[in-house]
Amino acid sequence: MKGQEEKVEGLDEKYGGSEREIKGLDEKDEGLKGKDERILMLQEEVFGESNRICNIAYL
Repeated sequence: MKGQEEKVEGLDEKYGGSEREIKGLDEKDEGLKGKDERILMLQEEVFGESNRICNIAYL
């Protein structure tokens, strides 16, 4: 029975490691969300400028 208990402890350590990895991925996702928002803001600026240029050219 002691052998089985040791194996279980080893599994716990493995799962603890995967939890840390998952936390790391969550932090990366937060960083990506910030980048996505920035990209959207830049796209709005670029499209706003191109619309303004088209309106000036139309006049």
